[in-house]
Amino acid sequence: MRTTRSSTPSSPAPLQEPVKADWVVRKTNDGFKIVDLYIQGVSLVITQQADFAARIDQAGTPQKGIDQLIALMRNTQTASAK
Repeated sequence: MRTTRSSTPSSPAPLQEPVKADWVVRKTNDGFKIVDLYIQGVSLVITQQADFAARIDQAGTPQKGIDQLIALMRNTQTASAK
């Protein structure tokens, strides 16, 4: 089952327009989980997929690109854990 819920948060700064945020949730055995987030109509999942594909393509071979992407994700995770 797939459900979309929407919200318009307050302005990020005074005198700025509100930012429209929509999120897609899916019901699981553990409750509802957010599976995608749209900001001003742009999907976070689609944006990440395009970024990952570009990084893999730039590496020369798919295997090398995937290895580099995994290393980047591990480094990002380690840095955010600090």
